[in-house]
Amino acid sequence: MEDHFNQIAKELIQEYDRVTPGNMMRSPALSFQKKVFAFYWNKQMVFKLDHQAGLQMENFPGSSFLNPFKNKPPMKGWLVVPATHHKDWKLLTEMAYENICSVTKP
Repeated sequence: MEDHFNQIAKELIQEYDRVTPGNMMRSPALSFQKKVFAFYWNKQMVFKLDHQAGLQMENFPGSSFLNPFKNKPPMKGWLVVPATHHKDWKLLTEMAYENICSVTKP
């Protein structure tokens, strides 16, 4: 599935001149103005959707909020989507990109 992420990353980097490769939690990521909006982690993809994350969770059974820390609550703006929904990863990546653009100052 990492190959699928890499293909999505390649397409978005070509399509949007402000998308750059990055890293998040030692995983390959996509960034906009040095802010990560999507990354591949534990054979899943994670998307920064802010308020849309909870709404989208209902559409993707098995998805959850990002919870990488043992002693902290989940990060509710970040949606973890399992590989069973890999066909939707590009759409979610584009949604995350649009979200990060809307909340980031130029």
